[in-house]
Parts: sequence; structure tokens; C-alpha cells
Amino acid sequence: MSQFPAADGPPDYLSPDDLRAYQAGQLTGAAQHRVERLLLENPLYADALEGLEALRAAGGNLGGQTHALHKALQVRIREAANPRRLMPLWVAMLIASVLLVLAVAIWLIYRPVRHSSAHTPAPGTILLDPAALGPARAVAPGKATPVRPDTLVGKPRHR
Repeated sequence: MSQFPAADGPPDYLSPDDLRAYQAGQLTGAAQHRVERLLLENPLYADALEGLEALRAAGGNLGGQTHALHKALQVRIREAANPRRLMPLWVAMLIASVLLVLAVAIWLIYRPVRHSSAHTPAPGTILLDPAALGPARAVAPGKATPVRPDTLVGKPRHR
């Protein structure tokens, strides 16, 4: 039987048991009136009653048909969830990790280099004291004058 007796059920709900009892003529006057009113108001219930009558005329039963539909649905769900068709989570995570590493490497390689406002010489650079050089004089092309060691500010590094 249905969850709700035909006469005491919710006023706008028909169960398959209510429709079967209506079909068999087993309802009281008030319950039959309620079923007929709902059949007129809701075309879905009218279609359900038509389907039950067609099923009974074909010699089938609702329980067997429902069971067969449930089995077919379970088979389709199992086929759709076949693990061969789905990508494993670890593959997706591996791809995401590789792309992240590549993106960070490209950013580190091509990022703009920021220069400081004060010029800082590289380590090992020898600085000259401009006052110790004396006045500027013209040098003939091809002739270089040697630097005197006493004019060096830092110590030269030997390589």
C-alpha cells in the first residue's frame, strides 16, 4: 500500500497504489473524487494512469517494469564510470606540477633585472684615485703609460 491512505493522503499527491486502487474501483467516494480531481488538474497523473492501463492491457506489471528499468540504469551508470575512461587524479596533478615548475623557471629567466641607484663595482675591481693621477696629458696613439702602484686605492688581486 502507499505511504498515505487514499483518503488521508496529501491533497495534491497520488501514489501508484492510489492509481491502481482507482483503476480497480476499490476507492471510497471521497477518495475517488480526490483522485479524479487530481487527474483533471495534473496531466502527469493522467499520463501515469494511461500508462498503467496500457501496461495492464499488455499483461505486464509495474514492479517488474520498475525493476528492469532500475537494472538498466545501474548498467549504464557502471559503464559511464568505467575507470579506463577517466584520467587518474595523479596524472592531472603531475601535469599541473610540471606546468607550474615551467612557469616559475620562465619567470626567473626572463624577469627584469633591477639595478640599484648607486653603482657598486664588482668584487676584485681596482679603483684609482683621480687626484693621484695628476693633470691629464695627451698620449700618442699606441703608447700607454704604466700605472704606478702607489696611486692604487685598493690592492690588486692576483689571478
